[in-house]
Amino acid sequence: MCTRRFSAATAFFVLSLAVCAMIFPAFASAQATRTWVSGVGDDVNPCSRTAPCKTLAGAISKTAAGGEINAIDSGGFGGVTITKAITIDLTPQLGGVLVSGTNGIVVQAAATDDVILRGIDYVGPASTGLSGVRINRARSVRIEQSSFSGFGAGGTGSNSAGISIIPTDANTSVVLNGVDIHTTLTSGIGILVNPTAPFTASVMVRNSTVLGFFTTPSGSPETSTGTTGIQVGLGGTAWLNNSTIFGNCFGILTSDYDNATDQGVINVYANSQLIGNWQNGTATSIIGQTNLQGPTGAPGATGATGATGATGAAGLPKLVVVATLKRLIARAGAGVAFGYVSTAAGTSSLTVKSGGRVVASMRGVTRSGSNALRWNGKVQGKRAKAGTYRLVLRVTGGNGSEASSSSVLVLR
Repeated sequence: MCTRRFSAATAFFVLSLAVCAMIFPAFASAQATRTWVSGVGDDVNPCSRTAPCKTLAGAISKTAAGGEINAIDSGGFGGVTITKAITIDLTPQLGGVLVSGTNGIVVQAAATDDVILRGIDYVGPASTGLSGVRINRARSVRIEQSSFSGFGAGGTGSNSAGISIIPTDANTSVVLNGVDIHTTLTSGIGILVNPTAPFTASVMVRNSTVLGFFTTPSGSPETSTGTTGIQVGLGGTAWLNNSTIFGNCFGILTSDYDNATDQGVINVYANSQLIGNWQNGTATSIIGQTNLQGPTGAPGATGATGATGATGAAGLPKLVVVATLKRLIARAGAGVAFGYVSTAAGTSSLTVKSGGRVVASMRGVTRSGSNALRWNGKVQGKRAKAGTYRLVLRVTGGNGSEASSSSVLVLR
């Protein structure tokens, strides 16, 4: 009978292979606390700084709970469903969530999870039943420095809006800071707060703008085809601080979108503006209101008849202008349309600045409602170079009042 002997070196080699077999799978499945996406990335990568992923959906699977996803450069990174505590911060890049036929970002985390979404441009198609961000469950969600366009068609049972806050099995706290929502869809809703009883949703909206449109709406909020800025149903409470709701059919509504008898709460700080809507709506309370009217005093004695005064000029509405989008992206050398809405007619001027220096300017006529002023994309007759520019609009009303608004333009 023959036997085979193993040397010490051979035994060590076999043992090493066994240890590697146990260790390497653990490394392969490990998740990073910080991952990266890039417009030229690939989801087969580990989402590291040197080997980034292509999409948010690819990166989130490789990011540990409580971790963070960042962007190396600008790009469209697709939609994603969030099922854990996480931060998605795409600043200072121009990070986009461009979707067609789906919601942008769905938050379906645990009731103890906190989610932060920062520096994201959400762009959706002109279709129904979609939301830019749909919050179903989380302890808290912060949405900051972001813009929304093309979402929120609404409709009974859809719960869709630019931002839908519709927790079904947890109390949720939401902060919207520096958010611009442009509702372009019939019956669109900018921000919808509609928790499922007995749960609640508390929402702070600060330094934000909700733009909509209306032609000649009619009927009740439940049957009208105009847009709604903010709608809060039973169990929801919203606070508006230093924010503007402009150009909608209904500015604010304290009712469920499909049941007018279920009332929510909307508290408006005195530094916010509900203006230029077909019906601005009535806040539950005004916070910080000053110089309230006191009780009516006793009638005074009749004075002498005064002289007939000169005929005064007709009153004009307060002039407010708001840019349609806070950030624009265009090809270098191509014409750019700066869209904006105005509460009154007047004359307008648009200046294009680069590094604080004015490189182009143009004038136009402003009408009440939606407007656009176009720059041909040239500087001193030559094609403008790629880079970041600032578009500054100034409008002078018929009564001499002035208002201004601005946007950032990125030429590629």
